[in-house]
Amino acid sequence: MASEDPTSDIMFVIRLVISFVVIVIIMFLFFSFRVSIKNDDMQRFDMELMDKLVGSDIASQHGILSAEKLFQTPQLPRACEYEYTMEIESLGARKACGSNSDCIGFCKEILNEEDPEYDCNFELFGQDFCECNGHDGYYWKFGSESIEPYGYSKDTFPTGLETMSGAVLPASVTITSYDSFLSRISCIAQKSYETRSNVSINVDLAKIPMRQGGGDTHFGRKYDNVCVYTDGFDNDNCKYMPDVPVQDFNLDEAFGIIAKTSHGVITGSGSSKGVITAYPLKTDANCAQAENDNSVLAGSDDNVQTIILCAK
Repeated sequence: MASEDPTSDIMFVIRLVISFVVIVIIMFLFFSFRVSIKNDDMQRFDMELMDKLVGSDIASQHGILSAEKLFQTPQLPRACEYEYTMEIESLGARKACGSNSDCIGFCKEILNEEDPEYDCNFELFGQDFCECNGHDGYYWKFGSESIEPYGYSKDTFPTGLETMSGAVLPASVTITSYDSFLSRISCIAQKSYETRSNVSINVDLAKIPMRQGGGDTHFGRKYDNVCVYTDGFDNDNCKYMPDVPVQDFNLDEAFGIIAKTSHGVITGSGSSKGVITAYPLKTDANCAQAENDNSVLAGSDDNVQTIILCAK
């Protein structure tokens, strides 16, 4: 009687173990697979904003920004969908110096000021260089950072900059766009004003920016801006929007209307989600009239007296 070959048994066990490991790996890869959908709207917004910038009057040639025109620009055009900041900075404009006096003329040019802030910055390893108001070259910043945004996107783009003396330097444009309650509510006000139609957004009460322990929170006009602000606090969140007449909108009252609260207590018939609608008025009216009487609303040929915001 022939004896069994122990080698074949060992090989069988090895093949069994390898097969088991392969099956485990395949199952792990299968169950760990996730479909990820990335929202690129904000990045696309940054790219479109950059295209508009280099194609605008601020550019001396396509893609070449003009320092002279940037100094004359107090605000860049607003955008409806998002708030944004834009930083424009020259690259390679650093000036070597031996003393503070070496920086006076340079800083006068890049700051466009007769009495600039200047300093010869000491470098332990390398050449000392001029700093003008904290920067070593041309620098502009437009817009303001959003307070408590839902999300943001930051992108940097290369460009060129024509200096005050006519030279062309490499430069960068950094755009940071913010999705926030302010950008959304100001956008429906702007669209309602421009289209003379009712424009709405869905809102989640948890995302309405209200402060505990302070006064009421509002959305309304402050000079050339529209702002979300709280009575008794100084940190207003504002967006440049000079031409849209907006009535003051009390967010605490809107919260109560949506949630149907009584003295801060939800009665049970309320909701955590609601709708805010912007109505273009051609005459004085309240929310009840705006919602039920079309005669108070501006048509395509009417002047818009004001935008009223209503919650439900």
